[in-house]
Amino acid sequence: MVPRRASLIGVWLVVAASRALAQGTTAQLPCDSNLLQLAAPVNGYKPRGDRCEGVYARQVAGTTLFLSSFTETFEKYDLTADDPLVIRWAAPADSGIQLRAETIKAGRYYRMDTRAAPRDSVYRWPNRILSSERLGRSDLGVLGWTRITLGGRRRVAYVPLAVTQKSSPTACGPLQVAFSTETRLIEVLVSLARLDSTGAETRVIKKDEPLNRGFYPAGSPILISLRRVDLAAPGLYSLKVSASLSPRGNYSREYLLLIPTATACPK
Repeated sequence: MVPRRASLIGVWLVVAASRALAQGTTAQLPCDSNLLQLAAPVNGYKPRGDRCEGVYARQVAGTTLFLSSFTETFEKYDLTADDPLVIRWAAPADSGIQLRAETIKAGRYYRMDTRAAPRDSVYRWPNRILSSERLGRSDLGVLGWTRITLGGRRRVAYVPLAVTQKSSPTACGPLQVAFSTETRLIEVLVSLARLDSTGAETRVIKKDEPLNRGFYPAGSPILISLRRVDLAAPGLYSLKVSASLSPRGNYSREYLLLIPTATACPK
């Protein structure tokens, strides 16, 4: 007969080992600890194989205006089909990519986080949670980013993603950028320039051009199209977005866009 004390120690060791394994798995995934704490009871945000994915209970604090999507193709997908969504990208072979998808409209809170290894260029994204939560194409933004050295500093650079389910990516449409905001804006200005390896501007494409949308409500995405002809040359670009806030104040931020390959598209 095993003494009760020894039995309890054995149970404790098994539980401790299980917890350590689970924590180790979570640590290797790009999970957001804040969202893990806010996970909803059904389809909650948590580790799911090679990714963290799910819904959470409420919005977390964020910045005034932030990049929420950067795509070259984002197909309208079928939530009733078993086919996964396929995310494709091109990036330097020696750099890994972090991928994120999240809701871009106020009131619904979902996110998927995963990390792709260097030399990977495709990720197959199961759609079970999307289907269960009825999250369609218009509800989501997707981002992919890597880290580069620019002017002696490590910086985040975003790569355009192609997201499809049943068709082939379309390579010649405009690149689509989406920003999310937590406050009402008066106007949004956009600047775009090509950079060299030091971060200096070599070609100014746009300079403080207003979107002239007239109305920028809090909680609604701000969509911007970037023409292929403006991004025809591969390399690094600076996208600066400035916003006039309501009732007063200004906000400005720069994002680096990495356009890895040239595409022969009609002008």
